[in-house]
Amino acid sequence: MPVLQEAHLRHIACYEDILWKVKELYLQGGKSIHESIAEFGRNWENIQLGHACAVSFATNNSVAAGFCSKYATSTKL
Repeated sequence: MPVLQEAHLRHIACYEDILWKVKELYLQGGKSIHESIAEFGRNWENIQLGHACAVSFATNNSVAAGFCSKYATSTKL
Protein backbone atom coordinates (compact mmCIF):
# COMPACT_ATOMS: atom_id res chain seq x y z
CA MET A 1 0.00 0.00 0.00
CA PRO A 2 2.84 2.51 0.56
CA VAL A 3 3.59 2.44 -3.18
CA LEU A 4 0.01 3.42 -3.99
CA GLN A 5 0.08 6.24 -1.45
CA GLU A 6 3.37 7.50 -2.93
CA ALA A 7 1.75 7.50 -6.38
CA HIS A 8 -1.14 9.54 -5.00
CA LEU A 9 1.27 11.99 -3.37
CA ARG A 10 3.11 12.43 -6.70
CA HIS A 11 -0.25 13.12 -8.39
CA ILE A 12 -1.15 15.62 -5.68
CA ALA A 13 2.19 17.42 -6.08
CA CYS A 14 2.06 17.44 -9.88
CA TYR A 15 -1.36 19.05 -10.11
CA GLU A 16 -0.69 21.52 -7.31
CA ASP A 17 2.32 22.62 -9.36
CA ILE A 18 0.15 22.96 -12.47
CA LEU A 19 -2.39 24.94 -10.47
CA TRP A 20 0.37 27.29 -9.30
CA LYS A 21 1.64 27.76 -12.88
CA VAL A 22 -1.91 28.48 -14.10
CA LYS A 23 -2.23 31.18 -11.46
CA GLU A 24 1.10 32.72 -12.48
CA LEU A 25 0.04 32.76 -16.14
CA TYR A 26 -3.24 34.42 -15.21
CA LEU A 27 -1.48 37.12 -13.22
CA GLN A 28 0.69 37.99 -16.24
CA GLY A 29 -2.45 39.30 -17.92
CA GLY A 30 -3.01 39.85 -21.62
CA LYS A 31 -3.07 36.72 -23.76
CA SER A 32 -1.71 34.76 -20.83
CA ILE A 33 -5.14 34.94 -19.22
CA HIS A 34 -6.65 32.91 -22.06
CA GLU A 35 -3.77 30.40 -21.91
CA SER A 36 -4.25 30.13 -18.16
CA ILE A 37 -7.98 29.44 -18.45
CA ALA A 38 -7.42 26.84 -21.17
CA GLU A 39 -4.70 25.08 -19.14
CA PHE A 40 -6.91 25.14 -16.06
CA GLY A 41 -9.78 23.59 -18.04
CA ARG A 42 -7.56 20.83 -19.43
CA ASN A 43 -6.38 19.90 -15.95
CA TRP A 44 -9.48 20.59 -13.87
CA GLU A 45 -10.48 16.97 -13.24
CA ASN A 46 -6.98 16.02 -12.10
CA ILE A 47 -6.70 19.15 -9.96
CA GLN A 48 -9.95 18.17 -8.23
CA LEU A 49 -8.73 14.60 -7.79
CA GLY A 50 -5.41 15.80 -6.38
CA HIS A 51 -7.16 18.00 -3.85
CA ALA A 52 -9.58 15.23 -2.88
CA CYS A 53 -6.67 12.82 -2.35
CA ALA A 54 -4.83 15.38 -0.24
CA VAL A 55 -7.90 15.88 1.92
CA SER A 56 -8.47 12.12 2.32
CA PHE A 57 -4.85 11.50 3.40
CA ALA A 58 -4.48 14.66 5.51
CA THR A 59 -5.28 13.12 8.89
CA ASN A 60 -2.66 10.38 8.50
CA ASN A 61 -0.03 12.08 6.35
CA SER A 62 1.58 15.45 7.09
CA VAL A 63 2.77 15.86 3.48
CA ALA A 64 -0.81 15.49 2.21
CA ALA A 65 -2.01 17.90 4.90
CA GLY A 66 0.51 20.45 3.68
CA PHE A 67 -0.80 20.07 0.15
CA CYS A 68 -4.32 20.89 1.33
CA SER A 69 -2.99 24.30 2.28
CA LYS A 70 -0.94 24.61 -0.92
CA TYR A 71 -3.96 23.88 -3.12
CA ALA A 72 -5.87 26.64 -1.32
CA THR A 73 -3.11 29.22 -1.65
CA SER A 74 -2.40 28.32 -5.28
CA THR A 75 -5.83 29.53 -6.29
CA LYS A 76 -5.96 32.84 -4.43
CA LEU A 77 -5.53 35.82 -6.73
